[in-house]
Amino acid sequence: MASEESIAPPSKRVNELMTSGNMVRIYVGPDKAKSWTLHEDMLCYYSEFFKKAFQGGFSEATTKEMWLEEDEPAVFALFVDWLYGDLRRCTKYHVAEDTEHLVQWCKLSNFADKIIVEHLVSDALDRYKACCYAQELSKICPSKEAVRVVCLCQDTSSSFFRTLVEECARKYLRKGFEDFVGYGDALSTDANFAEAVGRQVLAHISLRAPECDLEDCTVHGLATAIQSNPVRHNRPVAHNQYRF
Repeated sequence: MASEESIAPPSKRVNELMTSGNMVRIYVGPDKAKSWTLHEDMLCYYSEFFKKAFQGGFSEATTKEMWLEEDEPAVFALFVDWLYGDLRRCTKYHVAEDTEHLVQWCKLSNFADKIIVEHLVSDALDRYKACCYAQELSKICPSKEAVRVVCLCQDTSSSFFRTLVEECARKYLRKGFEDFVGYGDALSTDANFAEAVGRQVLAHISLRAPECDLEDCTVHGLATAIQSNPVRHNRPVAHNQYRF
């Protein structure tokens, strides 16, 4: 897999990569329904995968065409936007039902890893992080599909996997959490993911209140309240009262 360390932007500017006029055509999807004509120099400068294909010893170097049969046009479209500097920050209002919007960022990260574009891996993750805590999605666990997509192509040490684990655990621990069905679906998707989330929750519970950085934490918020007003929280309970 590609490294996910912070990578400096390439030294060449876009205008320098568009002077030759050499173009390539890329078909995407099982039926070739969608295709893009792109600047060869720019595509190969950013991606080692495309460089080996169009400027190496493969047939694409002669035909200047490629067919990405197993990839999705919608995901490739995001890559093209990124390639030409138009992958903008998301400005939409995020409703709870729009989890597919987050899945697209997961798929883009996988695609970036496939074509060896390391800084796009990081950019896709940044956009996922910005969206998963926005508006109504801030109370929704990672969807089953998002977990499946990431676990399918990325190992447990990847930044995207760790991000989904942290997101699931932190949302579960916040006051007002109600997405128990989504939480169960996410954990049932992958055993490694379920284990990682469980360990993350336990690790957070073991923190002392001053170490907790989670806003509205159900564990440490209660601990803080008890410390600030011990008399109120330690009153004796009458024999006919139940403690829940």
